Amino acid sequence: MDNSQKYITISVAAFICYCNTLGGTFVFDDNEAIVKNKDVMPYTNIWNIFKNDFWGTDITLNSSHKSYRPLTILSYRLNVLYSKDKLDAFQFHATNIILYGLLCLLSVPVFELFLKKSKYATNVHDIAFLSGLLFTVHPVHTEAVAGLVGRADILSSVLFFVIILLYQKVRNSTGECTVFWFTVVVVLTGCAVLCKETSITVVICSCFFYGLLIIFVLRTILRNMNWLTEEKLFSSALDVCPLNAKVHYNIAKIAADNNNKAVALEEYRKAIQLNPKYEQAMNNLANLLREDKKFEEAEVLLRKAVDVRPNFAAAWMNLGIVLTNLNRSDESEHCYKMAIKYRNKYPDCYYNLGNLYLDLKRNENALKAWEMAVLYKPNHVAAWSNTLVLLDSMKKYDEVIELGRTALIHNPKAPALHFSYANTLGKLQQFEKAEGHFLEAINLNPTNGLYYSNLGVLYHRWGKKDKARQMYTKAVQIDPNLKSAELNLKRLTKEAQ
Repeated sequence: MDNSQKYITISVAAFICYCNTLGGTFVFDDNEAIVKNKDVMPYTNIWNIFKNDFWGTDITLNSSHKSYRPLTILSYRLNVLYSKDKLDAFQFHATNIILYGLLCLLSVPVFELFLKKSKYATNVHDIAFLSGLLFTVHPVHTEAVAGLVGRADILSSVLFFVIILLYQKVRNSTGECTVFWFTVVVVLTGCAVLCKETSITVVICSCFFYGLLIIFVLRTILRNMNWLTEEKLFSSALDVCPLNAKVHYNIAKIAADNNNKAVALEEYRKAIQLNPKYEQAMNNLANLLREDKKFEEAEVLLRKAVDVRPNFAAAWMNLGIVLTNLNRSDESEHCYKMAIKYRNKYPDCYYNLGNLYLDLKRNENALKAWEMAVLYKPNHVAAWSNTLVLLDSMKKYDEVIELGRTALIHNPKAPALHFSYANTLGKLQQFEKAEGHFLEAINLNPTNGLYYSNLGVLYHRWGKKDKARQMYTKAVQIDPNLKSAELNLKRLTKEAQ
């Protein structure tokens, strides 16, 4: 078998082993490192990838994972650019397979290099080929190829193999050539480290036993099937580790995300049974129970969670929400403040605290809480909307206009903000501006009957009765239970008689 046939064989073997991953989605850590990582998207400043860790967190923060792989993130970014700014899982998986094929091809000359150094080696080229083929089909590589975060391993390994081969150039060259090749090796080493930190070291294993090839191919293909979806991945983990609380937690989380509440409840309970101090499972289970209005049971779980981890800010906030539903306002306020104590920049907690103050008719306190919410999260539409509605009810129209502009700068596609802003403009008889924002709200959310109804009120005040009638009619068609639109339509009909 000549060299070209050997390389074709390895390429085909790599493709056969991993072609079934092309239909896979983003699973497990792919969601954190790619889907939720803004550094992957072209609209984010490219220099951020050199300031943040592999998961998109500022690497200087204590909460950072400290895994620094900017060149791997850059490769993800190129996938997104190629897919026209979309997260196309097929493109990501295809790239992984291509890079893995390149790695497998490089393994042959690397094996040849080491075999030639042994005085006992015979049939060096054939042994290197078979070793490379065994390397290609070995199922241990499944996670690195089928899991998209494994690209860090593939990229660093490709560069490391290249470095090993080029280092021979350094040893065999003289004069200026030595400097040149040494410089290339140093640069590529730096690039390898920027793909994954562990590439600072390498262990190359060679294997024997032709019979293993078929077994490895089959095992690799089967293992790939577990990486096609998160459900399959975590279910396979359950087969291996049925008494692992983390596995049950992961299955519950996926079930909850897929609105399979029964499975989620069961698996969260199993996780807590296996690990009675599993505070994150307690928190998530409590949230599901809260949705079913089982507030007392949710309270018990959340109190256990904060006992296990007193600085668990999310559990404190969720406990505050539960206590609000139980009409225990003082305790609820305390819980929100505890959450903020442990996580100062916590917009959702400030939002919920503001809602509590609103229920208690402590309007100024509510406004201050929502102000903090939008300070830390300018795209917190609910906090902006509540602020505008409350200020409007307090007849502080100038503040509504000022804050409304700011809110819409940060959230130009939020229909609720356009709607609230338009209502205030209408009260100030700025009819044309109000009409524009009502129409924008309807354009963004054409199935909300209240938007049509209030636009009808605007036209009614404006003297455009035909348009008012159209809007009232449309509102009633969308929402037959919208009594205000129905009454206004009757009133308009009487005026016309």
